Amino acid sequence: MGLGKTIQAISVAYVFKQEWPLLIVVPSSLKYPWIEELEKWIPELDPRDINLVESKTDT
Repeated sequence: MGLGKTIQAISVAYVFKQEWPLLIVVPSSLKYPWIEELEKWIPELDPRDINLVESKTDT
């Protein structure tokens, strides 16, 4: 069981949603879990608004 750091970060980001775009920097192993958590906790977020950078050519 985790400590809730991800949901806390998502909650704070959601409070400041009017200030978006939002940049989240995580290790490679956490890219997809973070996308899943964003979709889970912010269901009105359009998945097309999530831009996953896989390599430097994606920027």
